[in-house]
Amino acid sequence: MEIVHFEKSKIITNLEVKAYLCTRFPSQHIEKIIQVKYTDTYMEYKGPQPQGIPPAYIKNTLGECEFDKDKNGYLIRVYRQLPDGSRDSEGIKITVAHEVAHVVYAELSQEYTQQWSQLDKSIVRLRPRLTTEENFIEHYLAYMKSPDYVIENFPDEYNFMCDKVFGGREYIT
Repeated sequence: MEIVHFEKSKIITNLEVKAYLCTRFPSQHIEKIIQVKYTDTYMEYKGPQPQGIPPAYIKNTLGECEFDKDKNGYLIRVYRQLPDGSRDSEGIKITVAHEVAHVVYAELSQEYTQQWSQLDKSIVRLRPRLTTEENFIEHYLAYMKSPDYVIENFPDEYNFMCDKVFGGREYIT
């Protein structure tokens, strides 16, 4: 996996991003990622309002993830977080984690995708009006950052993440 241009952020280095990815995520979650690239561009969102995502969450694009068919892997781009370039390293890490979660969702087996979809229909979401995929991503991030909160408030989602997504790896604080 190639990590490039994070020094341009003046916030975090390529080595710090690589260490974050290699220590915080199961190897199978990052093995199909070819490149994680920082782009010192503020990407104001100008597209159509995505269904199920509130306008307040669509001010700018923090990152993108796309599958490269030729290379058979994923390319992640992280953009400057705010117009003036301000953001801390934790914010950039959250954006990277969010994009990794898109990779994980894209690589879920059909069986697990269907199970999550069924679970998603029956739950109170972390943030209302998100799509099934974005709700998965929010739970993925919460599982890693605030596992005690997820266990207490979303036990079924916690068990799904623990058993089906993280293979038993827990982040208990």
